[in-house]
Amino acid sequence: MALMAVASAISLLAACGSLARETRELEVTLPPADRIVLRTVNGGISVEVDPERATGVLSAKLVAGGATGTSARERVDAVTFRTEIEDGKLVIEPLFPDGHRNGDGASMTVVLPAVAWADLQTSNGAIKASAVSGDAAARTSNGRIELSRIGGSASARTSNGSVELSDVAGDADARTSNGRVVVRSVAGAIEVRTSNGPIQVEGAQRRVDLRTSNGSITLELGPAFAGVLELATSNARIEVDSSVEARRTVLRDRSGTLEFGTEEPRSTATTSNGRITVRQRR
Repeated sequence: MALMAVASAISLLAACGSLARETRELEVTLPPADRIVLRTVNGGISVEVDPERATGVLSAKLVAGGATGTSARERVDAVTFRTEIEDGKLVIEPLFPDGHRNGDGASMTVVLPAVAWADLQTSNGAIKASAVSGDAAARTSNGRIELSRIGGSASARTSNGSVELSDVAGDADARTSNGRVVVRSVAGAIEVRTSNGPIQVEGAQRRVDLRTSNGSITLELGPAFAGVLELATSNARIEVDSSVEARRTVLRDRSGTLEFGTEEPRSTATTSNGRITVRQRR
């Protein structure tokens, strides 16, 4: 593993109470691997694919705190990265001296020749990844998640932030407690949960299970969508566009059923405070 300082640290004697902070940037040359696990705290994660690269590289922005500017500088200079192959996967995570403290953080950008599988985790920060040829999973407690061009299934979890999943060859699962969810061009089943935010799905081809407690649902079905679609809202209207080619449509005051020729699979779109709009791509 090669560690190389890319830019001299920017001295940030930013006081948070009596805590001083220092920052540093570095690069880490990565061992060969296309299955990755990234773990960090208080920082974003970005995964990019560059087929022309011979080796992978990690670019990191670090921040560490200390009682004084000197101790903060010593701590940030001592941060290293674990880059080890474990169970066939490359595990990448920052190692802070004396363990992680409040205010410590690391943002990571990883560029690899290819990514076949990815598990991405951070506690406070956005996650973005594209061109993963297999499954991709992303988890953060506070931040946006964006996964695109995923060759397998895509899973996204965040407690405060929006989620966008696009061009997914397998199933898509998106969950957030406070944020908008957008899902586009998914070949498999789609499951979405958000408690405060709208849901937008474009080109659904298989079963959908969409639920939000405070937000609208806009659902565009693909031309070959099949099964039964159940709709329900407690405080708004349900609108079914003329483009929808259901064999049978039953609309009630706050609910509806659309039948597309077969009894299975059964799909649902439910919200307690928001309009539901359904249309179909031809």
